[in-house]
This record gives sequence, C-alpha cells and structure tokens, in this order.
Amino acid sequence: MREPFSTWMITVTAVLVLTAWLLAGLRGAFIALGLATFACYGIDKWQARRDGRRISETTLHILALCGGTPGAALGQIVFRHKTQKREFRLVFFAIAAMQAVALTVWGFR
Repeated sequence: MREPFSTWMITVTAVLVLTAWLLAGLRGAFIALGLATFACYGIDKWQARRDGRRISETTLHILALCGGTPGAALGQIVFRHKTQKREFRLVFFAIAAMQAVALTVWGFR
C-alpha cells in the first residue's frame, strides 16, 4: 500500500529537523522546521492548483504545533493558502496563542 503524501512530508520534515538539531542545536532545528513548514504550504498550494496529491490540514497543523508556526504564518501570507477556511484559521490561531502563552510563561521562569 502506498504511503499517504502527508506521512511522507512529516517524515522528510522530521529528518531535516533532526539533522539541523544535530548540526546547529535547538535554534537550528526550529529554523529548519519553520522552513519545512513554509515549504509544505507552498507544495500544498501548488498541488491544489494542479489537482495533485494534497498535504492534509492535520499535517499542516501538526507542523505548526511542533514549532513551525512562523513558517506556517508566512506560508499563508506568501502563498495565500488556507486564508479563506475559517475553521483552519481558528485552529491555527489557537495553536499560535498556546505557543505564545507557553513562551511567555517559560520566559518569565
């Protein structure tokens, strides 16, 4: 059975992030995750235009939840992707808000 496209994208992203972490530490891992998430938004938009295999919304949310929120936000703006889907945007903003609160609490520790 063929692996879903989203599973393949998460696997590639995980390998990229782990490699960046080993080579450049935690900061490098977050930069790599942001870039990979941005790329996933671009790939999904491209696939949507050509009616190809899409990256699931769940996968895009997982990437943001793992720390790719800046890349996801930039991908939404640059590619004008997922900007009209209200439910998607609400989940994305909830993820971003939770991360902002967590970073604020962690920063004041």
